[in-house]
Parts: sequence; C-alpha cells; structure tokens
Amino acid sequence: MAAAAVVGLLKTKYSIPGSNKQLLTRQILNQRLDEALTCKLTILTAPAGYGKTTAVLKWLEGISLPSAWFSIDADDNDPVAFWNYSCAALSDINKDIGKDTAYVFSSQELFKANMHIRILIDHLSNAGSDFVFVIDDFHLIKNPKILEALAYFITYQPANMHLLILSRTNPRMKLTKLGLKENLLRLGAEDFLFHTNEIDQFFKARGFSLQHEELERIENYTEGWAAALVAVAISLNAKTRNHSVIAGFESCSQQIENYLVEDVISAWTIEQQDFMEKISLLDALCGPLCEAVTNYDGSRLLKELYEQNSFLIALDETNTWFRFHHLFRDFLREKLKKKDTAFVHELHRKAGAWFEANGFIGEAMEHFLKGAQYEESLVLMEKLWRQMTSCGEYSKLFSWIQRLPDKYSTDMPVVMLVESFCHVWREDYKKAWECIKKLEHYMKTNAPVSEALQKDYIVAIANLHLYKGDFDNLAPALKNAASISQDANIDYVDLNLYAISSYRANTNMFLKAIQNNPAKFELLAKDYRALIRIDSGYVPLIMGEYYYEHGKFNEALPKLAAAIDDATKADCPGALVPAMVTLAKIKRANGDIPGALGIVEECENRVEKFHRPHWRYLLNAFKVRLYLDAGNIEIADKWVEDGHLGLFHEITAVKEYELIVLARFLIAKQRYTDAFLLLNRLLSFAEAKKRIHSVVEITNLLAITALKDLDEEAAEKNIKKAISIGKEEGYVRSFVDELSPMIPLLELVIGKQKNTRLGSYVKKLLRLTKENAQHAYAPVKSDSAVNILTPVEKKVLQYILNACTNQEIADEMGITLSTVKAHTGSIYRKLEVKSRAQCIKNFREIFSLNMQP
Repeated sequence: MAAAAVVGLLKTKYSIPGSNKQLLTRQILNQRLDEALTCKLTILTAPAGYGKTTAVLKWLEGISLPSAWFSIDADDNDPVAFWNYSCAALSDINKDIGKDTAYVFSSQELFKANMHIRILIDHLSNAGSDFVFVIDDFHLIKNPKILEALAYFITYQPANMHLLILSRTNPRMKLTKLGLKENLLRLGAEDFLFHTNEIDQFFKARGFSLQHEELERIENYTEGWAAALVAVAISLNAKTRNHSVIAGFESCSQQIENYLVEDVISAWTIEQQDFMEKISLLDALCGPLCEAVTNYDGSRLLKELYEQNSFLIALDETNTWFRFHHLFRDFLREKLKKKDTAFVHELHRKAGAWFEANGFIGEAMEHFLKGAQYEESLVLMEKLWRQMTSCGEYSKLFSWIQRLPDKYSTDMPVVMLVESFCHVWREDYKKAWECIKKLEHYMKTNAPVSEALQKDYIVAIANLHLYKGDFDNLAPALKNAASISQDANIDYVDLNLYAISSYRANTNMFLKAIQNNPAKFELLAKDYRALIRIDSGYVPLIMGEYYYEHGKFNEALPKLAAAIDDATKADCPGALVPAMVTLAKIKRANGDIPGALGIVEECENRVEKFHRPHWRYLLNAFKVRLYLDAGNIEIADKWVEDGHLGLFHEITAVKEYELIVLARFLIAKQRYTDAFLLLNRLLSFAEAKKRIHSVVEITNLLAITALKDLDEEAAEKNIKKAISIGKEEGYVRSFVDELSPMIPLLELVIGKQKNTRLGSYVKKLLRLTKENAQHAYAPVKSDSAVNILTPVEKKVLQYILNACTNQEIADEMGITLSTVKAHTGSIYRKLEVKSRAQCIKNFREIFSLNMQP
C-alpha cells in the first residue's frame, strides 16, 4: 500500500537560490552561457570563489526559460539521495515527476533498473518548452554508480533539456563515450575572471567610485577572482569607506583565501564572529534554527550579515533560508574543529532537537549521529523504523545503522531488527539471518520480553523467508505470527513490485507450493489473511495464474475476477496487473485479440492513480506482443524506438519482460542473429537468477528462432530443454501460447521421441497448441497471405506451387522430411486449406510460377 515518505527532502536544496540585488550582469560571460541553450550538456569548472553559482543565477534571470536547480552537499554522494533530490528539483518542470518517481527509491530492483531515469525522460519530453537544469557543486559526487547513471540520463535526455553542471573539478564521467561532440560546452576558470570594466561596475553597484589606479591595484591583487572582490568590498565597508586601505594591497599570494577571510572576520563584532562560527556546522540556515543552536537572536544576525554581503547566499525569494558560500563555510568549520569536541557535539544535539521538533527527520538524525548523540538517534529510530520499512525507506535506515558504534548491534533490539530488514532489502540473506540470531539470543538472555518485540521478531523471520523464497520456513513463521496477533493489524506486503506475472515475482514459491502441497498453501493463505488489515488479492491471483498456466480456464476466471476486485479495493497494483494481464491472455487464447487489448487498456486506466509508471511500460510491452500476433509491426517499431531498447541493454528482473518482447520483435523482423544474441543474454540472466518460468519462455523462443533460421539441430536442442523443465513444473500455456510456431517444434520432438515419460506430455501440448492455433488468427484473404507466412514458409509454399514433393523440398532446403511436413501443416492452417491441391488452386495467382525457388 502506498505511503508517504517519513524522511522528507529539504526544499532549499532543490529550489533556485534567491538572487542578490547587487548581482552584476556580465555580458561577455552571459554570451558564453547563451551557447548552453544549443547544447545538451554544459560543464562549468572553476575553483571555489570564482562566482559560478552567481553567474548562472544572473544568467537565468535574463533568458526567460523554465529552470530547475539542485544544490549538492556531501550527503548526496549516495545514489538514492542524489536521484531523489534530482527528481524533486525537476518537478518544477513537470509537476508529476516527484510523485511518479517517489516509489522507485523504495525498491532495490526498480532503482537498479534506472526506472526513475526512464520516468524522468518520459515526463521531461512532454515539457512545453526548452528548460535548464542546474546541478551545483558536482565535485562532491564521487560515487561511480551516480556517475554511470547520470551518463545514461545524459545519453537519452530529451532535446528540450539543457543540463548545466557546476563543479570545482572536472566530472569523472567518461564524456567521450556519450557521443556529445557539438552538444557539449565547457567553461573554465578563465571565463569567470572579472575584467577591469567589470570590476569597476562591481564596486559601483556597491556604492564605491574608484580611481583608475585603484581599480588597477585591486585587479592585480585579486586577479579578477570573485571571492576576493567581495572580500575587498567588505574590507572597504569595515574601514568606513576609506579607500586608503587599497594602498596596502600587494600582489596576490597563495594565501589570499585565508588572508581575505581573516580580513572579513575582523570586520565583525564579537557577537557576529561567535554566531557565525557556531552555525557553520549547519548546511542550511534560518533564524529560529540558528537561535536554537547559538542562543543568539538568529533572525536579526542573519539579516545583518546578509545585508553586509558576508558570504551568505539566500536559498529562497523570501530570504528565510540561507547558506554560507562553501569557501567561507569550510574556513569557519576548520576554526570550529579546534574547539572542544564536547562543545561541538552539544551544538549538533541542539540542531538535531530543533530539526526533529520541526519535522525534518533526516536532518535531525544527521546531527544526532555527527554529534555522537546515539541515544537520541535510537529513540528516533525506535519511533520511525516500522513506518519507514513500510514505506521502503531502507537506504536511509541502513545508512544510519552503519554509523552507530558496534556495541549497539548486540545491545539494542531495534538495531538488530532494522538491520535484518535492511539486509533482506539488500538481498544479503546470510547477514539478515545473523541479525535475527543475535536478536534471538538477546530475547533469551533478557526474558521476559514484550509482546511487541516477540511479534517484531517473528515478522522479521517471516520477512526473510518471504523474500528468500523459502516456503517451507515461511509457513510456520506466518502461523506463529498469526497466533501471537489477536487482531489483523498489519498492512499487506506488496509481494510484487515489478513483475507482469506471479511466476516471475516473489510469489513464485506459492505457485510451486500449490502444485506440490495444495493443503499447505491453503493453511498459509489463511494465516496470511489473519495478519493483514485488508486482502490485497494475492491469494486468488496466485491460484488464478496457476489454473491458467495449467490450461484450466474455467477454474482460473473466478479466481482472477476475485483478485481484480480485492486488488482494486486495496490499491495493490502488484496483484491487479498480473490478474488483468492473465485475463487478457485468456481472451488471446480464444482468438479475441481486440478483447485482450481492451482489458489491457482498462488495466492502464486503473493503474494510473498509483503513480507508478513502470506498470504502464510493462503493459505497453504486453500490448506489443498482442500487436505482433496481429501482424502490426509498425506499432512495435515505434515502441522499440520510444523505449530506447537495445541488444546490449542491461538485463534486470524489471527489464526482463520488455527485453523478451524485444526478442519477439526481432524474430518478427527476421533479424535472427540479433534475436539469438539477445535471447542468449536473457537466458544467462534467467538461469543465474533461477527464474524458471522465464527460462522456459526464452528457451522456447530460441527454438523458434533456430527453426526459422533453418538450424534444426539447435531448435531440437532448445525445445527439448524447455519441455524437460516444463514437464517438471507442470507448464502448459508457456508452450501453447506460442501457437503455430510451436507446432513444428513439438512435431519434431515427437518424431524423434524415445523418452516415453515425456511422450504423453508433448502430445498433450501438441494437441492443445493445434486447437488454439486454429482460432488464434482471424480468417485471412488470399492476398494477405504474404503477411501471415514466415519467410521459411513462403519459400516452402513456392516449392509447393511448383509441384515439388516433400522429399524434393527437403533436399533443396537442406532440412528433414519431418520439418517440411511441419511447415506445410502450418501453411495449410494459416491459409485455411485442407490439402496441397486446394492450396495450389487458391494461391497460384499470388505467387509467380516462373520464379525459380
């Protein structure tokens, strides 16, 4: 069930900073920045204090284009944090981005599949005009996963987006591989240096009218460095506008930064100095927060210092929130480090308390942890961990746990519990079990423990076995949980976050359980329902899909209908989508492709409210398969182009189904070499992940592709492998749903079948496939035969029309007699004829008899 995030985002980090009325319009620099509007990517690289942020802010004021801004800090070197804030910032361009990407960050698989980036690209492509996205302080990003994902984003970013990256150093991305060429603009430190006339304008804007020799001395001293110019202006103010201070300036030195900062600080009152030093530990500043930390009048002092232009930057238009210029903040923090550690920790404690009281949970935890306030951290975690795990905020929880001293992992039950859930999320089941065993030891040595802890312990065990796919141990864990809980008071766990079928989600173990021990599954379902507040639809879904796969449509239909009703009431897309897709498969199996498409479109309408666009992507892929069945290649062509799918796309569980449909598209386009390549990559992935249902579908497609490419040996090898697995798993529709292309493969196996154990199974599959193939296609006119037959079947038909015998066709094409018979049988079914004579009579006019086969 969808829930709002517990740890919110600090809005000042993804808001465009406020502009200072004294900002100077720099025409030459603006002209260079204007070139960014013709490029996908602009990189602005210069050391601290060169005015990168200020220059871009002033430029944005003059271009009248929508813009978004993300100010990075050190905590954003985490991939989830980086992309969470990027999505929040880009919500200024498309308001749906934030709510449509939020859920991705709670799923390891969805995040690894870059689903948030795909959603971003789709939404940004619909922006009404060009826009600018600025990422400031990018030098703080060193995580290779962020750099890799950003490179992917840049590769596919829409043409109407212009990305500006501001950094002290060159980004560590491999930009040459992005193929940007003329779409990349670079600005360096030299572009930001102030020239003489700009220095003159800079001081005039601050009320100083300087002589030429004074300007020359300042230029020599500062070398056009923006931060130095600001410091000189502050120094002049401090000397009550006495220009004689300029006479003391000499040439710039390596220590200019420290000298100027010291000069600025010396202009402050003692109160201001103490205030600024204490608040330097804060990333964002507002009056009440600063007052809580320092006991000074924070609002008054911030206003005074901002009006003095003391390296403070407004983060909003109302001048409520500020931050230090990083150059100045770093200097002040170095001074603060020299203070007593306990003193600094107390400042962090005060900051954490203020943030907690005002609902900024993430910032509160950061300050508690930085200030070694571990008891306060644990109290806050105890309050929030259940809600956070329910929302999927594992990444943040895990980062907090890692920063606690080791002793807490054995002394505090909440740490053991949270750590076990986090390790399950990370798919590190061994470490999760170690945490549970530590908790078990704690409970034994500290008996008796509370009923709440006992229940949490059992739920942790059930959670581990559920995601590990261990049905045998899950059943007793759920039974224990149901027995200890008097009332159903747990929100359901969405067991399927991204799969179009229960066979390819965590629910697969339940399907196996139905086959092996139906009674045990019924008991587990009963215990599960006793625990949750509302039925999510998974129990009838699992049964409905099981019946469908086994070809029992009459039993499947009521279960699927119940699953759809339950899932709709519970707002559970993980059960709703597979249920409606399976219903559409039944329509397809009955030859009603328009009806199947109608069900999918209804499903699209229902999932729209969940703001989880990846379900729409999966449904689009399923629709493409239906269109391929109907011979509509044009729609499939556009789908491939819009989805940025390729042979070497990274394979994840989230992307697997779309890539399988891509393989079907390649087969339909007769690109057999490409299809083999992609299918073999998919097979390696599916086998490594033990995704049995996927293995069968992929192996079937490999067999179909091989037969179409006249590689009978490979076709036989693959179909036998698929049949062997399918027999063990009880699969039926996985074969029958391939329709006509499956028939010659099954006939090939029967013709060479020596294994009587598989014989009856294969014959059953063949019979059902033939029955389904008969009404799977609408009646065709003779002039559309060319659109129905495969290339190999067209060649066989040419030989038939030229009166060649089956043996002659086999000899000419280099295939076996049984394969020729399989092809002729498929041709007769598709063309709706019953004999060779009828085929020749009906279709001789379509094909030229004079063409040599």
